[in-house]
Amino acid sequence: MRSKNVHNLFSIYCIILNINNLFAQKVTVTIPNGKLLGKTEITKTNHTFYSFSGVRYAQPPIGELRFKSPVPVEPWTDTYDATYEKNICYQAAGSATHLQNEDCLFLNIYTKEISDNLLPVMVFIHGGGFVIGFSGRTGNYGPDFFMEHDVVLVTLNYRLGPFGFSSTNDLVIPGNAGLKDQTLALKWIQQNIKYFGGDPSKVTIFGQSAGAGSVSYHLLSPKSSGLFRGAILESGSALSAWAYQPYQRDYTFKTANLINGNFTSNSSEDLLQFMLNASASDINAASRKIYNLERPGDKQLQHGFHYAPVYEPEHDDAFLTKSIFESMKNGEINKVPTIIGMNNEECIGQYNSKFKDVTDAFDNNQTLLLPINMHLQKPESKNAVIESIQNFYNISGNRTFREQLPGAIRYLTDQCFARSIIKQAELQSKFTDVYFYVMSYDGVMGNFAGKVEGTGSVTHNEELNYFYPRTIKSIGENTDLELFPESDRLTHYRLIKLWVNFATHLNPTPEVDELFQNLAWPKVDYSDETLEYLDINENLSVKTNPRWEMYTLWNELYKYAVPPYDGF
Repeated sequence: MRSKNVHNLFSIYCIILNINNLFAQKVTVTIPNGKLLGKTEITKTNHTFYSFSGVRYAQPPIGELRFKSPVPVEPWTDTYDATYEKNICYQAAGSATHLQNEDCLFLNIYTKEISDNLLPVMVFIHGGGFVIGFSGRTGNYGPDFFMEHDVVLVTLNYRLGPFGFSSTNDLVIPGNAGLKDQTLALKWIQQNIKYFGGDPSKVTIFGQSAGAGSVSYHLLSPKSSGLFRGAILESGSALSAWAYQPYQRDYTFKTANLINGNFTSNSSEDLLQFMLNASASDINAASRKIYNLERPGDKQLQHGFHYAPVYEPEHDDAFLTKSIFESMKNGEINKVPTIIGMNNEECIGQYNSKFKDVTDAFDNNQTLLLPINMHLQKPESKNAVIESIQNFYNISGNRTFREQLPGAIRYLTDQCFARSIIKQAELQSKFTDVYFYVMSYDGVMGNFAGKVEGTGSVTHNEELNYFYPRTIKSIGENTDLELFPESDRLTHYRLIKLWVNFATHLNPTPEVDELFQNLAWPKVDYSDETLEYLDINENLSVKTNPRWEMYTLWNELYKYAVPPYDGF
């Protein structure tokens, strides 16, 4: 009888506990615009945090607001349901079509505590070539690992493809709407993050690939001044070949023509009216056709994404009007401490069954090796640069790129990522604290097994698997760290802590720490043309001059270029 009573009491206790947990799952925050309903979550390591998902930061960019700068969200009277993620922006490639909508300007907030003890804020900007990608758990950017530390994490959506980066190169559609979305989100954070336990004076923006390119642009834009105090760039720069589109007007008009072949006008006003009358789905379908126009010898990574940032005419709302390279060179930037770096062979992931088509294209048309941002005109200059490239990457005599795969892979890594990332570090270090890194650790969690002798082994995107919850093929969920080797777990802990330290102290190694093998990450000091950096491998180490023979070569080759440069 006693045992039965104990059992009944235990059952009642469990019911009460479940009811309490049910109520504890909801949390309400009031900001100047109204109330938001969020929820309580728990990481796999039993850290409790609060999430507010799909929070609208701008009015829907539809109708007459299409292609325009975003407009701040208006106040609401009902409680806003922030317990689930909302629409994603239209994607020029990929899947998840059922989630895509022009009404997509939402952000997600994850916070350890809601109190007056304000925590540093980390704002992540996703990559995806300015045409794909989305934030939150839907986009594989869950907060769990960051919520084991005392920070607030914000992730955001911004308009992509033709919706975010169409431009007529005049005031009709000046361009950069997607970057302006990001800026408005940063302003929203400044105005509201304190209500979620975040310190608006301690905001660090960070991003990967096109997200890193975006962060780089925020360093350049006067419109972003004062909206953050630190920046982290993973595998990207505004100087990268893919990050700027000099022919955006052509692609914008091409988009209209693919919607309706009868549209042949060259008038910006006609184009705008036509595009305002077109359905969002038709515009997106046309952008997918343009995306698929890429050929092996005309890779967007080398020549600029089809929809990408542009220079705007001078006007009050302009995000970017001055030369990317010259602005960095002259220190016309938002001067904040910055981490910038790359994986040790960003383009090895492109080595697949179709890679021979790329090498054949290079071998059949050597002018494809020439960066368009060099603005080369003279045949003798073009020939000199081509010959130098071929010799450096071991393409000489009768040898071809197809026969020299390591050279082709290294060329692509250098052309699309390495040299521009190193150049930003060099230029910016004259004006701000800069910490440079190379990710060399090739672990199971990186989820890439490709190897080519004579190249590095860590490809583009690999480091993301150490920062965010992901499914690793043949292993399982990376939130179950015990499934992975000790060196993987150690690299995961190190990366997260370095980034969090920087957001907290503006220094990734503010004190001696055994986790970092008692190592201090030095700032870049290029006064003696030596670049110290952190090599992130199974063991951390401080090294000098990453890919230096390559970097020296390209510095020499750019003496043939015609300024002003759009990148490097």
